[in-house]
Amino acid sequence: MFKNGIKVFIVAFVYSLPAILIVLVVNYISSPPNIIETLSALLSGTIDGGIFLNLLEVGPGVIIAVLYMILVVPVLLMAVAHMANNSSKLGSAFNFKEIINKIGTNGWTNLIAWYMLTTLFVLIIYEIGTIVNNITNVINPYIGTIFISLILIPYISIFICRSVASFYNGFNLQISGKYIIAIIILILAFLVLSFSADNIIQYRKFK
Repeated sequence: MFKNGIKVFIVAFVYSLPAILIVLVVNYISSPPNIIETLSALLSGTIDGGIFLNLLEVGPGVIIAVLYMILVVPVLLMAVAHMANNSSKLGSAFNFKEIINKIGTNGWTNLIAWYMLTTLFVLIIYEIGTIVNNITNVINPYIGTIFISLILIPYISIFICRSVASFYNGFNLQISGKYIIAIIILILAFLVLSFSADNIIQYRKFK
């Protein structure tokens, strides 16, 4: 299990390397304080309102890197699934021809629909978890930490893994283009609301 975890980390690192290089080359000199937090968000795939604010602050390099990660994450997830389906052989995660053919067999539209729905669900669960964490912090800060570490993050991880496996094995969502656009709009609206809520919280803290 540990060995497979190392392989997944290697795959994620290699696929994320272009984004990391963009951030380091373009933004490191001008905005070093935000680099570590932004890189963590890129590698973990979580972009909340606070991180989104940092993206606006650090400049075009990070924005390009995030756009790259948004495009490459579904391919990365399919690469990990392809590796798991081939006896955990590390080379299978970089067999781009087989991975692209597998995605093509399942359907690129289906991939986009699955990716958008999964992203929306994870964002909603993450935001609910953040609200619960803020509420429990009033009672005891350790409750929120335990909730995030032992319940929320494991649940999201399991959901993503099951979702990836389902798509890789040919699960068809059968969602038309207009619904995909609607999901994208919901995700953007959700990010804007999260961004606004974070700003209000920060404003009240410093007021």
